[in-house]
Amino acid sequence: MLKSFSEFIGESQSAAYAKNYASVDQFKLDWKAMGNKIKVSPSYPGPDELTNGSGKNGVKVNGSILGIVIEIFTAYGKRGVMITGGNDVAHIGMTRVKNVHELGQAIDLVPPNGSVDRDLDTLLQQYVKKYPGFTYINEFTNPSPYSSGGHYHLQYTGPALAAQVAAQPKSQTVMKPVQDYPSTPAESTRVATYKKPLPNLKTYKP
Repeated sequence: MLKSFSEFIGESQSAAYAKNYASVDQFKLDWKAMGNKIKVSPSYPGPDELTNGSGKNGVKVNGSILGIVIEIFTAYGKRGVMITGGNDVAHIGMTRVKNVHELGQAIDLVPPNGSVDRDLDTLLQQYVKKYPGFTYINEFTNPSPYSSGGHYHLQYTGPALAAQVAAQPKSQTVMKPVQDYPSTPAESTRVATYKKPLPNLKTYKP
């Protein structure tokens, strides 16, 4: 159950703020580890709808909004949230001046129920107060002129968050230790014989 706003603010004053993602790839790993998804469209080139416009306009998704999104949906707790837009091809050239998507400052997403989620609305209202520069639009109930379907539009145009999320090193395959003995029975017996201690020559009697 979501906390009241006064409880939320009381906790957030002492809680660490969201971190700035230096790596979009690290965000994707963390997002998917939370049980969430990123839409892949066969209509556009690129890995997914979060970043398939980056190669065309040379702009990365802003690391601060990525950090805020991780914080929000960690608090949200429901799995299966689908990111449907970010700096994606569909948003490039949509307006005369570069829009917040083209600047890497906005993310579109759909909650697990595929519709309006009042818990999410309540939570987003709390984060509007926590982070100056963070705003959202519920485009299920208030669609923009360019909307192609219901979603939540989240954007952050405030200062960069100070704390950084370091990219985790790629996991390496653990090598099995090399055995120090031959594998065939005959050779193993011979090696075992070689490893026996030598007799004390002073007391040894043949």
